[in-house]
Amino acid sequence: MIIAASALSSMLGHFIIVTGAFILLFILLRLFAWSKITGIFEKRASHISSEIDRAEKAKAEATDLVNQRQEALAEVRKVADGILLEAKQTGESMKKRMVADAEKQVDDMKAKAERDIERNRAEAMASMRDEVSAMSLDLAQQILMKELDPEGQSDLIDRYLAKLGE
Repeated sequence: MIIAASALSSMLGHFIIVTGAFILLFILLRLFAWSKITGIFEKRASHISSEIDRAEKAKAEATDLVNQRQEALAEVRKVADGILLEAKQTGESMKKRMVADAEKQVDDMKAKAERDIERNRAEAMASMRDEVSAMSLDLAQQILMKELDPEGQSDLIDRYLAKLGE
């Protein structure tokens, strides 16, 4: 038992020395290094906090930039739609104007053709009238020379001149 008591006292002595050394170490750390250790932890905490704040700020800026780009894209789409609509309307108006011009040209060509036809018809009628009157005169002359006596010719000429006067 003596061995056990000496072993126990030896362990108790070691325990007291280790505990005393730990407490002394803790007191020395608290006096000399605690502020530095907590300062490092506080710096680390503030650095992490500032990095989180900076990341949140960058995220907010990125979100704002995305929103601005989306708004700009929407505006560009509106402008493009307006340009397309304007181009479509311009095309339609040009189409209508071209159709109206073509119809006017066709109407002008028809009117000119009708005038040309009327003029040609009038010229043909005048030409036919001249030919018919020349043929009638020739025929009448041939008939008159053969069948009429001088008295009948004179009577026929008087009637003809009376008709011309009317």
